[in-house]
Amino acid sequence: AASARKRSIMRHSEYTVDEIVSRVRDGLRIDAIMVLGGGRPLSDRRTMPFVEERCAAAVAVYEASILPKPKVLTLSAGTAHSPQLMTTEGLPIWESTAAAGSLLDRGLPASALLVETTSFDTIGNAFFARTSHAD
Repeated sequence: AASARKRSIMRHSEYTVDEIVSRVRDGLRIDAIMVLGGGRPLSDRRTMPFVEERCAAAVAVYEASILPKPKVLTLSAGTAHSPQLMTTEGLPIWESTAAAGSLLDRGLPASALLVETTSFDTIGNAFFARTSHAD
């Protein structure tokens, strides 16, 4: 029953963050929280406002989770049709590393973070999340 509820939450986006947090507090076990990228980062620790909302939601669900705590996987190297944000040294700032920086600034422990820095689209997010962190 718990795995059926878990699959249900992952399949439906009509749940609010508060509803998911409530279900987690009621005992729903979550193995991982995925934070999708979206758009060029604003800095190495700041993302687009809608991605910041995803980061806040991830932290809320993580904090409500029982032990063992879930991993939080940030996704995306960048957006194919947008120029990459670069450091002053000329290195790319990936969407996923900027989101990870935001999560760290929100108090998420580094040990909870996984970062996917290969994909440039949603299909790639799914493929590389699975092949890099699940299989």
